[in-house]
Amino acid sequence: MDSISKQKKYLSENLIVENLRMYGLNQEDIKEFLQAKSGSVLAEYLNNKAWNDDSNNDTKVFLVRDKRARKIAYYYALNCGILYKELKTIKMLFVERECVEKLVKAIKQNNLDGLIKTKDNNIY
Repeated sequence: MDSISKQKKYLSENLIVENLRMYGLNQEDIKEFLQAKSGSVLAEYLNNKAWNDDSNNDTKVFLVRDKRARKIAYYYALNCGILYKELKTIKMLFVERECVEKLVKAIKQNNLDGLIKTKDNNIY
């Protein structure tokens, strides 16, 4: 296995990606995010602006967490502005909207099923 494959395997086994607003507790978790090397610009954005930008559909923010410790390792944001709209504002037939909503629900449930519990009942 080449080094890139090893790195990909390591990352997929140890990190998980989730939408910023997937869980209400994320709003508290982002306050603990610190930026170690390059000042505080990135941490400041996550702490003070990311939640609102994501809520307003100006930017889509994703957290990347360590699977075991559930600590935020890093985040990334896609500035999508006019490219992103809530499903309710898009003109879709009822059947189309129902299919999309079921897909989103299944994806969210799959993410929850992928979490493992330890003997202390801590979710990771």
